[in-house]
This record gives sequence, structure tokens and C-alpha cells, in this order.
Amino acid sequence: MNLREVAIRLREVINIVDLVSEYVALKKVGRNYVGLCPFHTESKPSFTVSEEKQIFRCFGCGAGGDAIGFYMRINGLSFPEAVRELAQRYHLPLPRGDSGEGKKYDRLYRVNEKALRFFRHLLKSAPEAEVAREHLREREISEATAENFALGYAPAEGSALAAHLRLSGVDQALAEEAGLILRREDGSYYDRFRGRLIFPLRDQQGRVVAFAGRILGPGEPKYLNSPETPVYHKSRYLYGLYEARSSLRERGFGLVVEGYFDLLSLWEKGIRNVVATCGTALTREHARLLKRLLRTWYLVFDGDEAGRRAAYRALGVFFQEGIFPRVVFLPQGEDPDSLVRRFGPEAVEELLPKARSPESFLVDYVRQAFPPDPEGKSAAVAEVRKILSGVPDPVIRYEYARRVAEGLDVPERFLLESPPQPSPSTSTPAAEDPFGKLILQTLLHHPSLAAELKALRVEDLLRDPHQQKLYLRLLEALEEGCPPERFSPEDPELQSLYSELFFSPFPEDSAEKILFEIKESVLRRRFRERERERFLREIKEAESSGRKEDLARLLKAYADLCLERSIKRRGEGVYESFSS
Repeated sequence: MNLREVAIRLREVINIVDLVSEYVALKKVGRNYVGLCPFHTESKPSFTVSEEKQIFRCFGCGAGGDAIGFYMRINGLSFPEAVRELAQRYHLPLPRGDSGEGKKYDRLYRVNEKALRFFRHLLKSAPEAEVAREHLREREISEATAENFALGYAPAEGSALAAHLRLSGVDQALAEEAGLILRREDGSYYDRFRGRLIFPLRDQQGRVVAFAGRILGPGEPKYLNSPETPVYHKSRYLYGLYEARSSLRERGFGLVVEGYFDLLSLWEKGIRNVVATCGTALTREHARLLKRLLRTWYLVFDGDEAGRRAAYRALGVFFQEGIFPRVVFLPQGEDPDSLVRRFGPEAVEELLPKARSPESFLVDYVRQAFPPDPEGKSAAVAEVRKILSGVPDPVIRYEYARRVAEGLDVPERFLLESPPQPSPSTSTPAAEDPFGKLILQTLLHHPSLAAELKALRVEDLLRDPHQQKLYLRLLEALEEGCPPERFSPEDPELQSLYSELFFSPFPEDSAEKILFEIKESVLRRRFRERERERFLREIKEAESSGRKEDLARLLKAYADLCLERSIKRRGEGVYESFSS
């Protein structure tokens, strides 16, 4: 049984209503269930779950998919991670294909868990770890919080962990690959973390993937992190996200801080909808991960210049993923850790309503960063334009440009030069190609036509890459014997498109009309291709023989053909007949 087969079995055993009800309060309305969408903030329910079709769809933000797709989004998991976790939960056998790379990953997770138990035991009981325990007391971190985050201590002795793992039967090369130990030139091994307070980093399933260590005496660096390993990529993980999941869902918004102790101190004081950046800059992978969980985020960085620069860089990253966090300004000289310990959680909560909008922060930041003369203003505009150009939605990009332009006192067009087109990951595929949507619905509702559609090479008629990808995956699944109602796309965007297709009306007598139109479109396409090839051949001959009048006539005819091709909407007649 491979991963896809496990996904098919999960579609058979999971009732999506039961699964979604663990995260969303659902109410039955007619044949479906509705509730408030967990993926964006709303006051009126637009989140719909169909028990009959075993899919969900939010008509507000567009999120959609099956039970696996919901579990992926709500927990920030990839498709393979979601399938494996659900398979364990519903007692289904995992893919035999996991015997290779999957088993290697499991071995790395296990060696990390062994190291975690070693570090935790020392923090609790080793006399040498008293310096770490005292540091936690000074930071007002309770034993309960230390236990919840599995804090530990790495002894100063150079090879204590290496010896412990060796005696536990762990292959030293595997421990080295996990980033726990290092190899000397003579072939012996020594510990990466020595004399440090240890912070384990977990993935969305709670597995330990890496560690960070804070030095407790003189020495550099102050914080030491695990290197990248097969199970750890620093651009994809955020500290505390596993622990904060339930609180994030309950409160509907989250805080992003920079430091480990910023997070631990907030958690200790009762603010638990918070994640930290693990001492690395925010990346687009981080932003995508946060976007899958929530749309409302606050950047709570230090109040100094370094904190302002970090917030400015973070906004550029978030904007590229269509997230627009508000920026919390801390009092000068304070960080989240010091603020909450001095003045309590109320001090942080009171700052949230006063948080700056992202465009207001951008204006203030570039005004301070660049001189007020014309050259400085030009540089400020160029800097903001670079950030706004990453906003994928053209309407949102225009609105932010308008607001920033007012703040900088420049025409808004200065901030909108050469705007990029919306990226495939944020566009709305079905809306861009309605005939493509009908083609996909035909395949979903009439899978018996798959062979005929394949012979016609229908994928050439699908202009949107999401539709084309979903069509090819559906064909592949049908050839493997998987019916459409048991098909589970691996990509969240395809999950959303898949659910939209099922929720959209589709007259039962439409298939024959659409199939006829497809055949007509294929014939028109082939005719235009032959005409195009003929014109290019004749243009080349006229050019080489110097027949200028013939060349001008042929170029005009070729341009007319290309124009007709660009404005001709494939299948617009049949689409209009269905939508009227």
C-alpha cells in the first residue's frame, strides 16, 4: 500500500463532519453543516461542510478540500505528514514505501527523542545544571512551563551525550547526521551543545526535529542552533508553534516574537497564542505556514532600531504571501520578555488595539530611514514600491499603494510601476477559466468520459495551471482505479479547486453539450495552429525573396490571426448558455 492508497482508505473511514467538529462548531442547515471559518476572521458563517460529498468549502476565503485537506490546513502539515498522522489515528497501516527514506526519518526522530530525554533528565537532577535552573528562576520560568516546553541542559563535559547515545545503541554517524555530535579528525565524536540551556524544537506532529542552546557563562555564540538535517530546515519551523496550536485557534489571532525567552515569558504569564522565529529571519515558508493557520497576526518585536528593522523585513515577506500583520510598538528599551515580567500580561494585551497598520508602519519607517530631501524621498518610494510589488492581489496592492502614497505625499502611480501578475498560488483558477471549470466538472461527474477526453488532449484547452494540474491528477487517479469521490489532491490549492467544483451546480444534461464544444474547440485549435504554421512559412519566404508588399500583407494577416486567438474564449458559447 502506497501513500495514495492510504489516502483513499482515509476518505472511506473518516467522516469529515466528525473531524471538522473537533475544531469548528457546526450547525446543520439543510443538507449541509455550517460554521465560522477557522482559516479567516468572520462574523457570519460562510464555512460549509457537506457530509454527502465529504468535502468542505469556505465561501469567504475560498479554502476547501476533503478531510485530509482540512487536516493539512488546520495543523499546518504537508500532504504526506497529514496522511501519516491520520493513518496512525485511524489505525490504518502506513505505506510500505516508508521502509526507505521514511524509516531513516523515523530513526532521526528517535535519536532526537533520546537526546531530549538526556537533556531533560540533567536539567532536573544534575548538580551541574543548577546554573541553568537558577537562570530559569531569574527569568521567572516555572517548572511547569519548563516541563511543557521540555527544556533541558547540555553538560559542559565534551562528549557526555555522544557517550550516552553510543551506550544506548545509537549509531554515531546517525547522531552526527541529526546534528547532535561532531566528528574529530581522529574519528572520535564530541557534543555540539556543551554547557547550555537547551530548547527543543518540535514539528506540527510534536516530534523533536532540532535543538537550540543558550550559553550560561562566558563564550560565543550566545545561542547555538542545530544545523539543517533531513528532518529540520530552519526556514520551515517556528518555535512554540506545536504548543500554541489550540490557543491560536481559540483566540483567532497570533503574536510573532523573536526570542525563545520572549515566547516563554509570555506563555508563563498566560499569553499562549504566540510563536517565535528561532533566532532566524522570517521566510516565505514561515509566512505560508502561519497563513494556513490564521490570517490575523501581530509582530511584537523589540522596541529598538534592530527590532524595527526586523519588523520591516518581516512585512515584506508576509506581503508576498498575502498576509498583512499589524506591528506592535514596545516601549523603548523593552522586549516582550522584559515587558511582561515587569508589568504583567495586561501591558501586552493593552498594546494590541494600538498596533500600527502595516502601511502606517511602512510610511514611518522609510521616513526615518531616508533623508527628507528629493533624493531621499525617491529612495523611500523605491523601497516601498519593492515591498508592495510582492503583494499578489492587485486590488489589495492598489489600496495599500494609495494609502502609502498619501503618507509619503507622492502620486500613487509611483508605487505601482510594473506591478506583478498574481502568482498561481494566490490566484482564483476557476474564475479565470470558466470553460475549464466545466471541463473538470464533466470529468468529475462523468468519469466514464475520461478516455475520450484524454484522446482529445483536453489539457491543451485548460489555460489555468491549477486546472491543468488537477485534470492530469484526476486522469491518473481514474486510471489507477480511484473514483473522483475518493480522490484526494495533495496540494492545498487543488483541494480548494476540487471542493469548489463539487459545490458548484452542474446540470446532468451538460456533459454531452460540453463534450461537443470540446471537440469544436480542439478542431478550431488545430486549424489555427496549421494556419499559424502556414503564415510563418510564407512570411519567411516573402522576407527572404524581398517581396515587401506580400510581407506587409502576411504580417497583418498573421497579427489578425493572433489577435483573434487571444480574444477568442474557448467554449464561451456553451459557458454563457449554462450561466444565463
